[in-house]
Amino acid sequence: MKKLLFFPLVFVIIIYTFGAEFTMNFSHGTDGMLWTDSSAYIINNSDIINTIYGNLEASLELKTYFPYKIQSTNRFSKIWKRSIKYNGENFNVTAGNFYVSKARNTGLSFYYDDQLHIDRYLDGISASFSPNMLHMNFLAATPYSKEYKDGVYITHNDTTDFLLSLGTDLSLNKRFELGMNFDYLNIVSFGRSDKLTNIYIDLPFDIFEIYSSFGYRSGFDRSSFANNSGFSSYTNFLLYLSSTSIGLETFYSDSFDFGGSGFRYAETPTLTYSGYSINRGMDEIGGRLNVQTTFSSNIFKTDLAYITNKNRDKKLSEIYSALTLYPGNNSIDFSLNYIYEYHLHSDIDLKQTLKSDFEFSIASGIPIKLINREEFTSEDTLNYLDSELEGDFTLLPSLTIYGTFTYRNKDVRNEGTMWILGGARFDFMNYNTLQLEVGSRKGGIVCSGGVCRYEDPFKGIKLKYTFSI
Repeated sequence: MKKLLFFPLVFVIIIYTFGAEFTMNFSHGTDGMLWTDSSAYIINNSDIINTIYGNLEASLELKTYFPYKIQSTNRFSKIWKRSIKYNGENFNVTAGNFYVSKARNTGLSFYYDDQLHIDRYLDGISASFSPNMLHMNFLAATPYSKEYKDGVYITHNDTTDFLLSLGTDLSLNKRFELGMNFDYLNIVSFGRSDKLTNIYIDLPFDIFEIYSSFGYRSGFDRSSFANNSGFSSYTNFLLYLSSTSIGLETFYSDSFDFGGSGFRYAETPTLTYSGYSINRGMDEIGGRLNVQTTFSSNIFKTDLAYITNKNRDKKLSEIYSALTLYPGNNSIDFSLNYIYEYHLHSDIDLKQTLKSDFEFSIASGIPIKLINREEFTSEDTLNYLDSELEGDFTLLPSLTIYGTFTYRNKDVRNEGTMWILGGARFDFMNYNTLQLEVGSRKGGIVCSGGVCRYEDPFKGIKLKYTFSI
């Protein structure tokens, strides 16, 4: 604990030393969860300090995690992330923890997924050099893939892995960009290695844009415990008209699992609106069409996606349409989402889901938001309906209260049939936010970027406090 208190003290001393030339941002977050049915609880504190002095930038994240009555989970108080950067005109270097993204859908991708609370980051060194129209980059680092689920931290990947990456791209007059990356993965625990090469091209014009990327991997496949090779391709065509945009995406992937069975170090295409996928780059082929148009300040968009595998024995299709209207100072949002899943679940042959979402917002007087969500699910011969009502009321500029009521017409997998939740959010003293939730939420499948997980139903109390300056 003394080590954790030492770092903020050092930063305060630096501020007084350098004065106005030195800037610092500080944020604090506390998450608390109490399960009333088991008396288990967690307290999770996070403190982030960002500092800038000239071309130098430093960041430090401290985390204190205290679980009670949660099995196989230990409390800790430690430095979670740290980094120092130099940002020059044509040269940048980072040491410590960082994120990176190379070549959309076929290259290295490390980022924070705020929907699933999965943090994919690197620990090492990265550098980039940009003379004129040429951009070169390098990194050597250990990858991490951590998830925060139901109050527990989980590390998915093998933290003995080591990555080396080289990349370069050429950009001409913002009308042409061509790039290439080479990545080497040392799988230390198996004494093996895997390699990934990708090439991408981007052609942006005034009314249309074409982007294509191709990836080829060869080496040890941790999913099959054998040496093999894999390939992935992705193309995106965008057309911009006066009030309408049209996008067409296609992709193909086979044995493209650079990383491991439960995690990926390279991004794989996920073209569905819901974030669903079939095999996350192992054996997928598909396409997506999306259209968005505006009329009289209103917005309509539709999205169609289809994914299958080489044998055509697995299928995933989705249709999503949404309409947003602005009558006066108010707004109305309505959407429909249909998902068709064939042989994607071990215990279900055919699953179909139809979702509707209706949202009405009143801006005048006391701002009010009323939401109705309906979700009809068919799993072979099992059919059930979830109905949800939600209301948000902004009583004061700094105070919002909200509540949700969810009802299911039959009990499925002993999850229950009724969930009621109430909450309040209070903003005070410019930099502080306090949020409290009491009640229960139903569980269900949550997907993002082709990763899906089941979240258990929750019954209890959640408390969240954030402070930033």
